[in-house]
Amino acid sequence: MRVLSARLPSSPSGGISLRKIVVAVFLILLSTLTALPSLNTILARAQTSDPWSFRDDFNYNSIDQLQAAGWTTGGGAPPSYFNVSNGILTLLDDGYVGAAVDWNHAPAGVANWSVSLRGRWIGNPVGSIALGVRTAGHSYSFLADGYYVPDPLGQCGCVRTNPGFGIIDDGRGVARFPGYSPELDTWHVLRVDMVQGTLYTYFDGVLVGDFTEFDTSAGNTNLAGIEVGAPWFANVQVDWVQASDSPATPPTNPYFMVAGASSITVLPGQNVSDPIYVSSLGRFEGTVNLAAVAAPSSGLSVTMDPTVTVWVGEPKESTLYVAIKSTTMVEQSFTITVTATSGNLSTSVTINVNGLTDRNSIVINGDAGFTTANGVTGGSGTLTDPYVIQGWAISTDFLCCASPGIVISNTKAYFTINNVYINNPGSAGIELANVQNGVIKDSAMSNGVACYGSPDSCSNPDGVDITSSSNVKLLGNEFGRAISNMYGDAGYLDVSISSSTNVTLMGNRFDASGIDVTGSPAQLSSYNINPYPSTYTYGVDPSLYNLVSGQPLYYYTDCSGLTVDGVSVGQLIIANCRNVRVSNLQLSLSRYPLKVMFVNGATISDNTINGGAFIDGLLITHSSNLMVTGNSISDGFYQAYGESSGIELDYSTNVIVAGNNISYTHIGMQVTGTSQSAIYHNNFIQNDSQAYQSNTGITWDNGYPSGGNYWSDYGGSDLDNDGIGDTAYSVCCVGSADRYPLMKPFHAQTTDPQFQQTTTFDGLSVSLSGSLTQNTALKTVSGTISATVTNSTTGQMAYSKSFYVSVGYSSSSIARFVLSLPAGSSWLGATCSVNVSTDKASCIVSRDPDVDHNGVINLLDVSQVFLAYGSSVGDARYNRSFDLYGYGTVNLFDASLAALDYGLPVFS
Repeated sequence: MRVLSARLPSSPSGGISLRKIVVAVFLILLSTLTALPSLNTILARAQTSDPWSFRDDFNYNSIDQLQAAGWTTGGGAPPSYFNVSNGILTLLDDGYVGAAVDWNHAPAGVANWSVSLRGRWIGNPVGSIALGVRTAGHSYSFLADGYYVPDPLGQCGCVRTNPGFGIIDDGRGVARFPGYSPELDTWHVLRVDMVQGTLYTYFDGVLVGDFTEFDTSAGNTNLAGIEVGAPWFANVQVDWVQASDSPATPPTNPYFMVAGASSITVLPGQNVSDPIYVSSLGRFEGTVNLAAVAAPSSGLSVTMDPTVTVWVGEPKESTLYVAIKSTTMVEQSFTITVTATSGNLSTSVTINVNGLTDRNSIVINGDAGFTTANGVTGGSGTLTDPYVIQGWAISTDFLCCASPGIVISNTKAYFTINNVYINNPGSAGIELANVQNGVIKDSAMSNGVACYGSPDSCSNPDGVDITSSSNVKLLGNEFGRAISNMYGDAGYLDVSISSSTNVTLMGNRFDASGIDVTGSPAQLSSYNINPYPSTYTYGVDPSLYNLVSGQPLYYYTDCSGLTVDGVSVGQLIIANCRNVRVSNLQLSLSRYPLKVMFVNGATISDNTINGGAFIDGLLITHSSNLMVTGNSISDGFYQAYGESSGIELDYSTNVIVAGNNISYTHIGMQVTGTSQSAIYHNNFIQNDSQAYQSNTGITWDNGYPSGGNYWSDYGGSDLDNDGIGDTAYSVCCVGSADRYPLMKPFHAQTTDPQFQQTTTFDGLSVSLSGSLTQNTALKTVSGTISATVTNSTTGQMAYSKSFYVSVGYSSSSIARFVLSLPAGSSWLGATCSVNVSTDKASCIVSRDPDVDHNGVINLLDVSQVFLAYGSSVGDARYNRSFDLYGYGTVNLFDASLAALDYGLPVFS
């Protein structure tokens, strides 16, 4: 478990004069008095017996304001992992680094105290919420832990158990307690009270555990500060934090608590076991008797272990066994009350049991098929009164007569499938074909694979398959796996959407398979897969998020200048976009981790795609002007499936695939219908089939001596020791070849021209970043440059865009171009130069030399600057658009820049 920590920022003053420091401090203090609504959060207790309290509602507009109010940021996370707005503090953790903030201004001498926060888990796989407290001698953390709980014996960092509560003292787990079930997007209050050296922890006002500090040194448990952080692999939001010197009065006698799941679902004829936990509170130790009673008592069988022996700090488990007696039943709900007693102590917990009705598959063809016999439980098929199919448990035997759980086709009536459980190894859960006006919500599909002795015989069912349909919604469904054989779940998808319109996905939880979408550009644009990723975490109800293995599903359409860099993502799909950059992502497990469709201009770089049994690690289709470089793609399960491709490139043009590692897939690279593209400097390692090409028009090397690709199965020689094989490597299946195969794996050079600069001009801060890759055969450089323009005073975003750049160079080895940036009262321009012989790149920021903003720097632009030569602010001839360098006078520098930029490519 990661113990919450914070880091103090270093002093920025350096060699600034004392006068400037004093003036700066005065201005900061003056601004905080007028700008910070929560300055009153830092309260100090007077040197009297007055009660002390503190509260922060996070009513800030920026992290700078949060810091000015007395908080420090830490955890080693980048700035993008911190956000505060609308009274909510958002902190992210990607499993490697996490955001945390500290407040260390408690007055001295607060021996008994109470600290609490209101927070919620909003994303990433581990559903935890944490509250940290620092004292004069110790650091405590109270964790509502969605994955790990501490090891109370200190024998290891963490032990894998069911979710629960944990107390950590100075980085060591000292106590754990049951009763926590992670709930996405649900607010909870965590509270920690210190009373006479004993820590009492409360969850939503209920005492869940305690711990007595062994260190009895005077003052060591006095309050010093508060830490709020994102627990390991959990994104969280915090509404408020408060503290006081008035903790609640704790219980005075030893006692215990009992906890279990709030609800369970039981199918007809099925036995379910669920743990019941009993834990010590108030240092209780002894034997606890357990009894379970169901209501109504008929129809439900309930048994459990009758006694447990409880010790301090270590909950004990008793297993509750639940079964519905009959093999068929109508939908029914039960309650089970588990009572724990010891002497005159008694407590209980209530568990809700949902029983669904077992039935065979449902097949509806046409509106006339919505009948009671076909599973319809209500409704008339109108917008306000849709047909309802509800409360069914549907399972089929994949070894005999495997069929979908529900098939609906050729309908126009409104219908809703609600609270249905489908377990169908070997076939789809729900198939919708040529339907309109359907909703599937709050249901569960647990589909698997039907295999009959070998992986080649596996069928590939989908959880929900939507084809040629419109106005369909999937809301709040759960998708899981039911593995039926040793080969795993080869190839199926949680949801497949094809050739449909207006399909909406909200609040669904997908397992490792994810989704696939296909169709025309217009159809892809009509799919509403919420929320749009730019609003993920901020400003949107997180219950709308679609998650793949606990990570957000990002679906972008109709965008320009998109950058997806280093974020947590379960699956990424991009369609109908221009000028895209995707980089530094960790993707695994889903069938199509990264899919790009109908995109013009993109750089896909430095991503890692691995894990289990994807169909295509990276799929690019119907796209143009792409650079794919520096990615590592590995399947690892290819022997079993015989269907995965590392990169699939379909029906695209002008794509460069260079410097990637592709290993352990069925087909390393598959190219279909693609032309005018080059594939070189890649490492193809131990793929069943290294590469496949269905048409001509692909170049598999970068000429000599640059070379082609490394092929792990290449058997040729290198008699002249130039690192390039003496014979070509044949690429299946149209007679193509890598003429210059590499003898050793290619190691990407870090000397490709890099852009990384920030310039202030006209009161704006212009940041440019990116890299270009050169093609020596074509004498071009290409890649993506991201430009961000912000107000240098307020920090407010003025403009942001990613430019896909592809330009040629001559014998001078210098490529030049201009980026037009529509920001400020006059547009800005970045005149960029790339020296491919020295791998140096830089840009000069000025006002836009394309003064007419028509996408070309022509004689009209140059002549307008020359005619204004010598004019200054206030002159009739002066125009600030012609004052390229912003000196207030159109001078020789402006005229020279306009002349030098004449005819350069302009990207806007």
